[in-house]
Amino acid sequence: MKICIEASFNCSWEEVEASVKADLSGEAADFVDGYSLLKETEKTFILICNLKSFDAFIKWIHKPNVQEVYNSMGVKLKIYSMSLMER
Repeated sequence: MKICIEASFNCSWEEVEASVKADLSGEAADFVDGYSLLKETEKTFILICNLKSFDAFIKWIHKPNVQEVYNSMGVKLKIYSMSLMER
């Protein structure tokens, strides 16, 4: 399942970029199969990724330690599902 995450943050881009990349190559690597991370503005980013398990992603994103880190950086997520549109 492909998802798009639109996020805002209050810390530096370098801090949030390092955190997201560490998350996606660490514990989340078990259910994330490839991703693209794009700095949209000074305080927003877009993350597109392919999930092997949406349920595992939701359980992980709601873990207290993940929430604590994201809260400390002021990260606010909007998660969208994506589907292929044939033309």
